[in-house]
Amino acid sequence: MASNTSVGPSAGVLLSKDSKICTLTDVELAAILKVAEFPETVDVVLPEAGDRADLPRPGWISFYAYPFRVGHTFPFSPLVRSVLRHFNLSPGQLMPHSWRVLRVLDEAMSKHGLPFDFVDLMHSFFPNPSGPGRFVLQLKPQRPALALGLKASDRGWNHKFFFVRIDSLGGVGADFLRSDWVSAGKFSVTFPCPPLCALVYFALAFLTFRFVWQFRSANCPPRTQWRGRRRFFRFLPRIAPLTPIIISAGQILTMRRRLLQRTWPW
Repeated sequence: MASNTSVGPSAGVLLSKDSKICTLTDVELAAILKVAEFPETVDVVLPEAGDRADLPRPGWISFYAYPFRVGHTFPFSPLVRSVLRHFNLSPGQLMPHSWRVLRVLDEAMSKHGLPFDFVDLMHSFFPNPSGPGRFVLQLKPQRPALALGLKASDRGWNHKFFFVRIDSLGGVGADFLRSDWVSAGKFSVTFPCPPLCALVYFALAFLTFRFVWQFRSANCPPRTQWRGRRRFFRFLPRIAPLTPIIISAGQILTMRRRLLQRTWPW
């Protein structure tokens, strides 16, 4: 088992913008490796200045210390592996609360022999984006909590990470480990082009205004009609630049509400 502070992974594709500086020390890394149950041949390095957890060099993968501090061991439980495999996520993309939930469920299955698998997990939880490139297992509305008392202060957890050479794992985890981070997992939502939406909505608004104005101006003098039209066209350039932003924000909020209320098939 090798551990040093030599050159670590640093190249990759910018996705999550996770620029946290690593504060993990050699002593802390050695303590983590004792309980993480990595293979003895594993090659581990600490990040250097400028290295990021979401930008590993090809052939390397980043791990946070938090999952191993709460009791998880490599290559993780079948439940954790199924979550990472199904949602196509790297281990570093799961938030601390998700690791605590999965740890409690693993302990319950181990001690009490409960038949609990990925299908049962998705009956109560769904992956909710929590910041750039990160996801948290959030309880679905009107579903009973499977674990209580999991609130904790996780401040600074994203400053403790290290890199592992995938080849040194001896093929363990090849079926579920993903080195690069995805920004949306399997839940990327493609919204219509905001300028196109703005044009359509604006055209509908203009036709509605014209119909209403013609209806109201039937008994109005010509001077009053011209004054109202002049005010409308004077106000129009002020709201036009904000229309795409307003429409895009409304679409995002609508899709988020539908995501929270959706009943997942798995």
